[in-house]
Amino acid sequence: PRFLLGKLSEGKITVQKEYNIGVICLFLTMHWL
Repeated sequence: PRFLLGKLSEGKITVQKEYNIGVICLFLTMHWL
């Protein structure tokens, strides 16, 4: 179970990073337009 939990939290962090990058890109795009 511990191994699975580690994998799960790792995936969550990856998704969070991608989400943050998407938000930043959207923010910059709206400011440049």
